[in-house]
Amino acid sequence: HNRKHEAVNIGHDGDISFAEFKSVMTTDYTAIRDRKFYNQKFKNLVGQELRNTRDRRDSLRANLRRLFATLDLDGNGSLDCHELRLLLRRLGVEEKEISLLVASVDTNKDGMISFDEFVSVMFDARA
Repeated sequence: HNRKHEAVNIGHDGDISFAEFKSVMTTDYTAIRDRKFYNQKFKNLVGQELRNTRDRRDSLRANLRRLFATLDLDGNGSLDCHELRLLLRRLGVEEKEISLLVASVDTNKDGMISFDEFVSVMFDARA
């Protein structure tokens, strides 16, 4: 058997039951679907904030850089959950959704959003 088969075969009995198959397919699909949904929602929210603070003389990247800098309260070059939480709360996001939104853009799962991750979401780049 190959590694994919073994990963799905939770009971390690050599057969993949319907329950095992369904469990893996639902989890993966749901995670991908939810990540895309929250990624898009984050993009829309930041886009809304960008429209409010935008300087039309500058490029989109320059405006994103300026917005990122205003959100980066401690000036460390990354946005932590607290800094993002302040923005998302101000934009009317419910507390229960904030963590999901942050997780959807934290592509390397370090608990921080780098400028590159921020730009990646806003330009729909695949990280």
